Amino acid sequence: MATFIAGLGMFFATHAFTSFARGPRGALVAKINEAPYKGLYALLSLAGFVLIVQGWSGASAASLYTPPAFLRHVTYLLTVVAFVLMAAAYLPPGRIAAATKHPMLAGVKIWAFAH
Repeated sequence: MATFIAGLGMFFATHAFTSFARGPRGALVAKINEAPYKGLYALLSLAGFVLIVQGWSGASAASLYTPPAFLRHVTYLLTVVAFVLMAAAYLPPGRIAAATKHPMLAGVKIWAFAH
């Protein structure tokens, strides 16, 4: 489990540095140039991903997350609703599109919430 969490931390920290620390990122790029920065970024991201995979495969399923059994049917229902909204995004405008404004976005949000 520690390997899994360390991998998540490394992976997200690498991406958060790029997104939220624009000033330090720019200074680092100016210091070592763009190509070495991208190589270092890719190496750290890959190392974090490898740790995530190793941690996931080494942990038992019960130790990571076990959802309550009664929520299984709620997830199924929300997934069906999400699929209907996704399909409505490609159909001619109708009641679903008018009610949701952006049916694909609503479908993705509902699908993500269900998981």
